[in-house]
Amino acid sequence: MIRRAIPGFATASLVLPTVITIVALAIQVVALPAVPDTIATHWGINGVPDGFAPAWTTLVLTAVFGLGLPGLLAATTLPGLLRGERGPSYRFMGAVATALSAGITTLATWMMVSQIGLADPTDARLSALSLLAIAGVTALAGVIGWLIQPKQQTVRSPSAAVVSHPLSPGQRAVWSAETSVPLIGQVGITLLVVAVWGGAVYMWLLGDPASAGWLLAAVGLLLLAAAATTLAFRVRVDKGGLSVTSVFGIPRFRVPLDEIISVTTVQVEPVGQFGGYGLRIAPGRFGVILHRGAAIEVERRSGRRFVVTIDDAATGAALLQGLLAQKPA
Repeated sequence: MIRRAIPGFATASLVLPTVITIVALAIQVVALPAVPDTIATHWGINGVPDGFAPAWTTLVLTAVFGLGLPGLLAATTLPGLLRGERGPSYRFMGAVATALSAGITTLATWMMVSQIGLADPTDARLSALSLLAIAGVTALAGVIGWLIQPKQQTVRSPSAAVVSHPLSPGQRAVWSAETSVPLIGQVGITLLVVAVWGGAVYMWLLGDPASAGWLLAAVGLLLLAAAATTLAFRVRVDKGGLSVTSVFGIPRFRVPLDEIISVTTVQVEPVGQFGGYGLRIAPGRFGVILHRGAAIEVERRSGRRFVVTIDDAATGAALLQGLLAQKPA
């Protein structure tokens, strides 16, 4: 099963999307001569078209997004599998890649095929039944992408014992450092926000500012706010315990010294162990996971564990262990 994880993921995220996209493009090429030179590409809430584009652009968008989005998922996820990481998150990402390709290409193909024989693209209509059928195809493709991959159990790196930093009775000490998302992640998030706002501008230019345009603009603002507050955190160890605070001040997480029963350092693989990056929840664990690598992990009296990825985690963990040793028995 372990050896099948990589070919299974590659099939779901690369092979199937390629086959699906080629089939969709073939259908569109056959339909292209039978549709208007300009076709409807966007419909209002009432099902009446309010956006149009040259018919050939459908083929371009199908190729770019039908292959590009699954390829991007594969490029960011497959390296972890090649490093030996495993977990249900990888299987899920493979299924998402299949579903994305199927959904996008089905929508684009339906958009073109449904306008075969029309003299005027304004006569094209969008029905709820069509949307349900496209959603069904997308869901079915996701299920297939999931089933062709083997089950995966999360692989956790063993915890490393911490050598306590010696402290004299009553001595005070503080350790602080900053952890942040790598530059490539920051660029990716920035491009995502720009793309969403670009979509909003496009909708406004189509003359439909009351619905989709404002919705995309709101989503862009939410993404920007989420990114700004979670891209970088300050980590501090002192007599109060462990605190992790966004550079913007919120959110803030604090584990008081009295609640800590053990301190270890661990190696974190974000996708395999936590399902991704950011503020993440995993069975028995909550983490501020901004990059792969070393992390401080503390176990609370409740049994739950708090994890934060940070460079030089060993130093912070050692001081935290020393502070614990100072506590009265």
